[in-house]
Amino acid sequence: MRTKLHGVLLPACNSLAAIESVAAKAAFGLDPAPDGLLRDRVGWLAKRLQRTDRTARRLMDRAVESVVDILNHQLQASRIGNPPVAEASRELDVELEPPVARPGSSPVVDLRREADLEIPQASFIGRLATTTSHDLLARGARRIFTPGDQLVRPGTRSTHIDVILSGFVKVVAVDVAARIEVLLAVRAPGDVVGHLAEGGHLSDVSVMACTKVVVNTVSGTDFQHFLGIHPDAAVALVETVGDRLRWADRRRAEFVTHAADVRLARLLADIAQSFGRPTKDGIEIVIPLSQPELASMVGLGEASLQRAFRKLRDAGAIRTAYRRITVSDDAALRRIADLT
Repeated sequence: MRTKLHGVLLPACNSLAAIESVAAKAAFGLDPAPDGLLRDRVGWLAKRLQRTDRTARRLMDRAVESVVDILNHQLQASRIGNPPVAEASRELDVELEPPVARPGSSPVVDLRREADLEIPQASFIGRLATTTSHDLLARGARRIFTPGDQLVRPGTRSTHIDVILSGFVKVVAVDVAARIEVLLAVRAPGDVVGHLAEGGHLSDVSVMACTKVVVNTVSGTDFQHFLGIHPDAAVALVETVGDRLRWADRRRAEFVTHAADVRLARLLADIAQSFGRPTKDGIEIVIPLSQPELASMVGLGEASLQRAFRKLRDAGAIRTAYRRITVSDDAALRRIADLT
């Protein structure tokens, strides 16, 4: 029974980002973590990551929730007849063939039969003419990822790009030696991710699904041919990269020019505008972001981030729960962010 349990938990732990994966293995007593008392595993993780015991325990708790989310998605998929994403489906460094459903593989759908998709106009796909976007989608095959699956692994070079059709992915810079992860950006439906989309170099980031994600995977040869016969797509790709650079430049400038609460308010206002969902309580940010991830995006330590959150809550601008943020007063948030 123990072997079977490890066989279920280990793949889920391995699908997480580097630090969260180690924390999950410590929580469940999986190799290389010690298989002993909880306090021993907490101490082992704290020493390995050079963190306090309290921080290590918090990391373990969050990692356990991530593993539970992954297993729940796999269970739900099996109940509706969709098998979990196989390891071969996560490794996309393969030459793509015309989409064919294979027993035991992830669902693959021929997008030639789909005419319309709900894609934001500001995204790469949203910038394209209808006939151009349909041509791109007709060249690929649909693939499905569950939370924690990696679309791009650091240190690899693939021969494809992924067009996000639904769901959200995180772009994370990972420094294994320093045991540091920095959330760089979130990509949404209509965005393009993959090494070819980033210039064809070896990837130094991890692109990870943070919700259920459906992508259209297009081979590098097809994508290059597509850009060659559709000049508007080449222009849209340049514009998209330019937008990403400007967004990153603004974040870096704010590190120097604005106080912690202003930086956090600006980031939340930006995320809410792009990824917010209106509710009776305000605008709910639909992407599950942890406080360490938010802290890395605005260049703050955990204590400074907590103080910044407290100021925003006290001003009535936001409400917070575990990995859930609701902008309860958008006008107040924008005043604090100095965006009015």
